[in-house]
Amino acid sequence: MEELETKIIQELKNTSSHDGFVDLVVASQIVGSEELYQDGLQRLVSAKSAPTLAQSTRMGAQATHTVMMAAMEAAVTSAKQETVSALNQLISARKEATVAKKEADTAIVRAMKAQAEANAAKWDATSAKDTIQSLENKVREISDKLDKMIITESRMCRHCRELTNWRCEQYSCRKYQD
Repeated sequence: MEELETKIIQELKNTSSHDGFVDLVVASQIVGSEELYQDGLQRLVSAKSAPTLAQSTRMGAQATHTVMMAAMEAAVTSAKQETVSALNQLISARKEATVAKKEADTAIVRAMKAQAEANAAKWDATSAKDTIQSLENKVREISDKLDKMIITESRMCRHCRELTNWRCEQYSCRKYQD
């Protein structure tokens, strides 16, 4: 009989199915072997699946509790790892967002500086245009005076030094030339 029990226990040790692990736990309880019981529980826990109601009834409350607690611990550990991973991704995303915000702020500052430089250049161009216009007007006035002097053979007023022909055109002078 012991030979038969030994042969059955050896077959149960070599099993790889969930039912076989349950049978190993039940057989260990019948035989009273703590070593087989722990081996069967370890195999059930490593299978990472919960026993059915019928399997739980066959194994007993203590074995079912052990398997269920191990499954819950595995689920909690997995959830913790996923949470830590999600938090690390969030931290990484926040760091990237901070870097992107700093780069955007820097780009805005550069754009504002470029706008200020463009406005200054525009002001300088407008100022240069006004200066050129003023100089052109003065050249025109001088050219007109020269033309007048050449055409009318004018001379300078003895009193105010304005170019004149016979009578000084200057409002403050208006004197006749001798």
